[in-house]
Amino acid sequence: MNAFTTELEAKAFENELRARLEKGLVVDTKAPSEKHTLGVLRDKAVEKFWKGTKGERMAVLNADLVVEMLGDIEVRLITSAVIDLMISELKTKGNSGGTINRKLSALSKMLKLADDLGWLTKMPRISKQKEAEHRVRWLTQEEEDQVCRWFNHIGDTDMHDLVVFLIDTGARLSEALNLTKPDVRESNGEFWATLRKTKNGTTRVVPLPPRVWQMLQQRPAGLSFFPPELTVSAIDHRWDRMRTKLGLEMDEEFVPHVLRHTYASRLVQRGVELLTVSKLCGHKSIMTTQRYAHLAPKNHQEAIKVLGRADFVKLRLLDETPSQEGAKRHSQGA
Repeated sequence: MNAFTTELEAKAFENELRARLEKGLVVDTKAPSEKHTLGVLRDKAVEKFWKGTKGERMAVLNADLVVEMLGDIEVRLITSAVIDLMISELKTKGNSGGTINRKLSALSKMLKLADDLGWLTKMPRISKQKEAEHRVRWLTQEEEDQVCRWFNHIGDTDMHDLVVFLIDTGARLSEALNLTKPDVRESNGEFWATLRKTKNGTTRVVPLPPRVWQMLQQRPAGLSFFPPELTVSAIDHRWDRMRTKLGLEMDEEFVPHVLRHTYASRLVQRGVELLTVSKLCGHKSIMTTQRYAHLAPKNHQEAIKVLGRADFVKLRLLDETPSQEGAKRHSQGA
């Protein structure tokens, strides 16, 4: 397998190997089965670091791309010059700084393991690339429709309803999975949900659009809205299948958490104040909400127009609690 795709890169790699040979740094006396190759190192790294972890799929994908670029070469031949050449090739292919860094992270992990195993004479320098200012990934309306259509198409009602709930409430995945029947209520024609066990140890009340309220009323009977078998692992598996079918498997940011980003992004895009967005999302610090600030329009609009849907319930600051009548009804229902 050729390490590089251009003659210039191949020549540079050849020169690097020749220089090492002239210095006596490479003495290839091992049988092929004994060689410490990048492919063997990749397998060891998968077993030691990534297997069974939440980020396994993307980490292994990046490691495989590194092996594909460099070839199944002796690990001791991977120098800083070789890595710089790989970076140059990735830039030529249009990879962003962030995308390159993900691949370098996988390579760095592998090389540190190789160093621990005594496979390297010297740990190569890896130059982290400058990343563009972070922009939050969120779903377009077209993408939302594609996701919902896919889950409807395969008859996965649980995932379809979960996607709708997360997009229209901004709930964290754990908050949605912990939602029970007593946590939702109607008050003066408006619908509300209490999200519990949030990341910062508090609870919060969020408005529910009518479509979410109606969807929840149609969920199967039981205390919880979503079944216990719908675990985080199961959700990741079903999401990855959908992502592949939609041709988005290379989009590292297209993960379930993008639904929460979509909620916040749409609020800000339609003119809702950052303080309100912060409260609705349950952010511990307004600084977390600032990541969406660049989406804000110059002229703020009414919150009722937030998601561009006629069925979205009127938003209000969270310190404006539901009416006493609604609170009493909720207390009796609980």
